[in-house]
Amino acid sequence: MFSVSQCSLIPNYIGQLRLYSFVDLILFLVAIGADGQRLAGALVLWIGFLCFLEGKHKHKYRALIPRYLWMPFFFIGTCTFGGWGMVFFFFGVLYSEKKKSLFASIAPLFRGAQVAALAVPIVGLTPFAFLAVALTIIRNFFGDVRDAGKDVKEGTRTLPVLMGLRWNVPYIHLIAMMVTSFIWWSWAGMPVWVLFCTWTLQLSTYHLTPR
Repeated sequence: MFSVSQCSLIPNYIGQLRLYSFVDLILFLVAIGADGQRLAGALVLWIGFLCFLEGKHKHKYRALIPRYLWMPFFFIGTCTFGGWGMVFFFFGVLYSEKKKSLFASIAPLFRGAQVAALAVPIVGLTPFAFLAVALTIIRNFFGDVRDAGKDVKEGTRTLPVLMGLRWNVPYIHLIAMMVTSFIWWSWAGMPVWVLFCTWTLQLSTYHLTPR
């Protein structure tokens, strides 16, 4: 089992930021036409959500996140992004209950709802918004596929576990993340170098997140 004492704290904290997902979120926000204010607000909300999630779960193999660190990020993000920030955080709270059997199997739906909270106030109920929600749910499902073996040991009854999967499937979530990044990049019509830099960052930082 990974131990924080076996490595420096800085890489551990960097890993908890999930830079591979952070850059994907940036591409998504650009694809839906978020202005500078809402882009910044969404990114601050994302950091606040991660702080809340890690502070609540307190995994032994991850460096401790102060319990209330999420609060200033949530406040700033909501002030910057608007009232939908509260919707984003509400579903984040539900997602944080993933360890409970009642929520484990439907946790990907909460992540999809978070994406909806970011997309709808900008683009409305458009086909792309529905596509983004669906892709996020599928991608999060693959995250549960990746961790199926660990979830079995921890007693977390995610959908893959309920379907009978009893082993981890490394990197399937990373591949799914790279696919969604490609879709956001393609939709926004960004230069090729943006996709290259995104994939490079995702490939080089994915392993930093302690699991």
